Amino acid sequence: MAFRIKKWFSQGFFLSLILRESLFAVNCFRNKAKFLNKGNILSLMKQYMVDIDLPDTITEEFMTLIPQQREQVNKLMLEGKINSYTLSMDRTKLWIILSAKSDGDVFRLLATFPMRRFMDAKIVELAFHNTITTAFPQISLN
Repeated sequence: MAFRIKKWFSQGFFLSLILRESLFAVNCFRNKAKFLNKGNILSLMKQYMVDIDLPDTITEEFMTLIPQQREQVNKLMLEGKINSYTLSMDRTKLWIILSAKSDGDVFRLLATFPMRRFMDAKIVELAFHNTITTAFPQISLN
């Protein structure tokens, strides 16, 4: 087993299958920790859930905005502003958990989304939001 793990490391198999999938999550976690530790900002931040209805009919204009939307969301995740971003299987609902100082900050953040014209959003302040962070799998050397 140890030889097989060593072989995976040498071939980059472990890196490509596991680290590649969790690298973005790890970077988000690190950047969020840096962001929250600046000037005791942790005590000032509140968490919000944004419940978004998307259009039932997908237009060409909507489709062209998807790459820009994903880029903006990834940027906000790396900055520690978005904690999670979830799309329903039928692609008509979107849920976002984010950290902000006020409702106004949430509205300003949503205004940066390229798809904002297609979104009908409901914002709810959360008492708490618990998650398990993405972790590296445990490796047994036996």
